Order: sequence, then C-alpha cells, then structure tokens
Amino acid sequence: AAVDAGLTIVRERSPVDVRCEGGLGASDVSAPPKGHGAPSDDRATHEAPLHDATVLTVEDDAYMLGALGRTLQRLGARFLGARSPSEAMALARADRWIDVAVVDLILGFESGLSLAWELRRLRPGLPLLVISGDLEAIEEAEAFGFTALPKPFGSDQFIAAIEAVMSRRAP
Repeated sequence: AAVDAGLTIVRERSPVDVRCEGGLGASDVSAPPKGHGAPSDDRATHEAPLHDATVLTVEDDAYMLGALGRTLQRLGARFLGARSPSEAMALARADRWIDVAVVDLILGFESGLSLAWELRRLRPGLPLLVISGDLEAIEEAEAFGFTALPKPFGSDQFIAAIEAVMSRRAP
C-alpha cells in the first residue's frame, strides 16, 4: 500500500485511467472493470447518501484526484474531476446536477478558497467540502464558515465528511 496526499490506496491493484470529458478539460477517472484487479467493497450497495450523487472534485494532483474519484465511484456516485479552478467553473456552469463539491484549498498557484467562494456565488446552497494539508488554510476556510477536512485522511473520513455537508444542504 502507498500513502499519497493522505489517502491510502494500493497502486498495484487499482490502475487509473484519466481522460478528458466533454472537451472541458475535466478529468473523468474510471476504476478498472471487475475482475481486473479492482478491490471489491460491499459497502457500495448500501451507501445511500452518495449513491447516484454527482460530486464535483477539484484537486490539482492527478493521483489524488484519481484516488478520490475511485472512492466516490465505488459508492455509486457520479464523479466530475477538475484539476484547476477554470476547469471546475466550466463544469459547474455546464452541469446542473451537481449535488456536492469537494475543493482542495491549494491548487498549484491558484486559491481553492477563491474557487469555493465562486462556486457559492454561482450555486447558493451547494454543499461544499474543502480539503488541504495546509492547516493554516484549513483554519482560514473554517473561519469563513466552510466545512474542512485536513489531509491526511482515509476514505472513511472522506465519505463521512461529504455525507455530513450533504445532510446540511439548504432547502
């Protein structure tokens, strides 16, 4: 097992296919088909809050984005991945069925906090979770009222945090 950006996964058993979707530059990450080394997880059949939910995930690290995508897809969620704020905003404008957004606070030289504010302006009431390994960035985001999950985190913590922000969705 390898630990990358806080999410524990087994590289040899979980290959990632990252490709562009819809010409927007967004990454669509797919897990391998069953029987091709993909670990099975029976929880996917009874995780109702994320089943069929569309999750916009913004993370500049391709490997981390892939790991988060596989975690979400294993639970039956529709995964929209973006590696930059511009990709994320293009997806947010193009796809009206986004149920929750996950935004890394440090996106290379761009601010994930600024993106979180842009998403809030575009989609008031959209449940939003921010993630980061930078504790100062986490504290700043929490001071502005965002729900934050510090890295490193495990897949169970990630899922619980998303479900928590979805349960607080404005009517």
